[in-house]
Amino acid sequence: MLALPFLFFYWLTPFVSDQTLGSDYINYHIYHQLDLLFSVKTGAFPLFAPACYYGQSSAYPHAQLYHPLGYLASLMPGFWQGYSLEWLTLFRLIILALCHFCLYQFLARLPLSRFMAFIISLITVYNLRMLDLFWNVIALEAYTGTLLLCSAIGCYFLKTTRRQGPLLIIGAAYWLLTSGFAPMVFFGAIGSVLFTMLLPFLYNAMVADAEKKPVSKIVSFWGRTGLFLTAGILLSSDYLWPFFWDYMKNSSGRIDQPYLWSTQWTDTLPGFFNNFFWPLGAGFSMFGGSPLFLAAVVAPFVLTLFRVRVPAVIWIILGIIILCSLYMQGNRTPVHPWVWQHVPLASTLRGPVRIALMLPLLFMMTLAWAAGSGHGPHPPVSAKSPKPHPMTRAAMAALVITVVYISLPDSLFVNPHYSCPYNLRPIPGWFEPAFLAASLIALLLVFLYFSAFDHRKVSGFFLAAVTICQLTILFRYGAYSIADKEKTPTCDQILAQKKEAINFQPVFFLNQHAGSRVVDEQLKNYFMEPRLASLYRRYDSVADTETAYTRLNSDRKPDEVMVENFTAGPEVVDPGNCLNTSDRVTLTYSSYNRLIFSAQACRESFFVLSYPFSGRWRSWLDGNRATIYRANGAAQAVLIPPGEHTIEFRYWSSAAFYGMMTSCLTFALVIGLAGIKAAGVRRGMGVAAAALVCAAGLFGIWYTSLYAGDNLGTRYEWQSPAPGTPVNLAFGKPTQMSSHAPGYPYLYNSRHAVDGGRGVDSCFFTDKEGNPWWRVDLRQPETVGKIVLYTGFSGPRFNGPPLIVSISDDGERWRKARVERAGDGGPMEIVFSPPETLRHITIQASGECILSLNEVEVYRPDV
Repeated sequence: MLALPFLFFYWLTPFVSDQTLGSDYINYHIYHQLDLLFSVKTGAFPLFAPACYYGQSSAYPHAQLYHPLGYLASLMPGFWQGYSLEWLTLFRLIILALCHFCLYQFLARLPLSRFMAFIISLITVYNLRMLDLFWNVIALEAYTGTLLLCSAIGCYFLKTTRRQGPLLIIGAAYWLLTSGFAPMVFFGAIGSVLFTMLLPFLYNAMVADAEKKPVSKIVSFWGRTGLFLTAGILLSSDYLWPFFWDYMKNSSGRIDQPYLWSTQWTDTLPGFFNNFFWPLGAGFSMFGGSPLFLAAVVAPFVLTLFRVRVPAVIWIILGIIILCSLYMQGNRTPVHPWVWQHVPLASTLRGPVRIALMLPLLFMMTLAWAAGSGHGPHPPVSAKSPKPHPMTRAAMAALVITVVYISLPDSLFVNPHYSCPYNLRPIPGWFEPAFLAASLIALLLVFLYFSAFDHRKVSGFFLAAVTICQLTILFRYGAYSIADKEKTPTCDQILAQKKEAINFQPVFFLNQHAGSRVVDEQLKNYFMEPRLASLYRRYDSVADTETAYTRLNSDRKPDEVMVENFTAGPEVVDPGNCLNTSDRVTLTYSSYNRLIFSAQACRESFFVLSYPFSGRWRSWLDGNRATIYRANGAAQAVLIPPGEHTIEFRYWSSAAFYGMMTSCLTFALVIGLAGIKAAGVRRGMGVAAAALVCAAGLFGIWYTSLYAGDNLGTRYEWQSPAPGTPVNLAFGKPTQMSSHAPGYPYLYNSRHAVDGGRGVDSCFFTDKEGNPWWRVDLRQPETVGKIVLYTGFSGPRFNGPPLIVSISDDGERWRKARVERAGDGGPMEIVFSPPETLRHITIQASGECILSLNEVEVYRPDV
């Protein structure tokens, strides 16, 4: 079992192979994990994640901040020397083996042969649903958590233990709930609850009457399991509370979305059916892997035809499978719309196909019943058995259906969806016939195993060999993408990057579905300030955010700030030297939850921090608490008097505080009760006291670490422009562009080219199209001497040459401008000689490409 995952994934074996899963696996979640684990390593537990979409803590759902896997991997040698990908992959492969072992332990305790327990547990763990979730990284932990939790519940039901069973259930529930991928946690939790409710009836259907569990014991099992699951939920409060109150309540990507948003990643009918015969012809639903899944589905129908009584629990399981298949079709059936409208939290989920996480578990339960060797409808497998075993009939029916499928026209099962592996990457021509042949052989071997008693060892050996070979080639060609392996950033490299920028700007590959309402509203109406912090001598007090946006979009000057609900005091006399003196801001301390600035102001000014306003930041001015005002729509402002001052900002989360407190108290209670159960009341009270002290210590360490981390040494200095500095006429003016990048309608919008930031982190880009363009309206005719363009992204996909600059007085009649480049690799200048009077400027790329500029600056003559 330990060797199997390394056999199945021989092509990504950690520390050996030079390949790994591509796309999201490398570029998304693992880098999130590294970022937040780096904060922990430097002594600060991160409540605020500067690198995650303007600080929105997508850390909670994406980076597994509260999950044990990352912490265990980070303790391994070489993790911080560029081998984090290797260790995280290695741990995930080992955990898959652990899931196989735990499921086997559960199934082997049922009236089921050890060999069938091995085979059924094997295909339950290893299938295309697992591979798809592996590709999604943290979703795999939700999958393994579901399997571990069901294994623990199953073993506890079959053999009640006072300590081991409850602790395993609580631990597995914590593993599932803190795994980080909310949709998979949702379906994994539902699958675990269904498993708990159905297991007693499945067991009673497999055993003789004398061994059946009475209703009283079933109800008692449900009650005890519910208590343990509740303990697991409370233990997970450190994650669940901030996830709900800090993330979900403010998430623009999940809350109040229209129904059509939720139908992204639906299945197709050919894609669903292909899972049973030709798995690489499936789409996002991908759950195929073994022809035994088909046998599990057809078994109840076939046995009914032969007048074999099928228990009600099997029909219920089959009904759930059918409902799942209808749900995956999205709005093609009424199931998904009804669930989206009536089931709590379902409206926050997109991707109906994600319910497929439950299918392997449901197939396992049906196969366990069909292959069971108990009494009643399951005659013992022996040489003297007068009746055929149920699995022989199910296997032969599946074999006949597969043959019929092969004989049908291929056009009936072609899946045109782009997520189909055949449409994503080249698949060898031999794969399909080889896989179908292996499926037919496997079903024939299942028939022989249950009918030819004298040859069970031989047929079983070959069935295992065929199944393992079939899964090996399936995983080799079933991945969405495979990439060359590269070293991940080292600790020193991350620290060097943090010294350059703490990354409060959006990272390129992040999308708005991890965003906050505050940030998205700002991007719709204006732009995020590109500077980390600065001082503003000029301010305008506004009543609310809507009024602030109106003022910002009217004629805001670069040195002016809009402050909400600020009551101005007596007018401060402007010292005479302020006209020739610059204000300064220097970052002196930086960590994830805490920033300290030194500011030199010539006169009373507003210190503005560009982190998005959330109500959870606290500020201190020279050691005294200071009021934070909402400014420029989404920034944070603190009023400071003239002189040199120290301004400190700390991020606080009440949800994280009370969640961590609940988790620590639950930990102490669980360990204390386990100690009392194990050692009696007198000795157990000592264990309980020790657990309480340990929990208090853990909470104290966590609380102390929030603001006591190492200074990352981020270099940031700001100085107000010197007197006489030319004014950029385009700053903050209305803009348009020909299209938006798919999935990013606000994140990289056209206003980013006039936000004052020249870096690539404040750029705009269009969709890839023919001759894309960008336009700015200066609001009034201006005499212009020069336009300066700052480009960021390069390569054949971007800014197809030549860039054509057109100008207009009225937005209707256009004329081309002369373009001159200012040296190799420098900004592009458009110089007007003599100066031009204009109001509108359009910049257009040539050919099929993406237009992307960091900044567009427009100056009057003599600049």
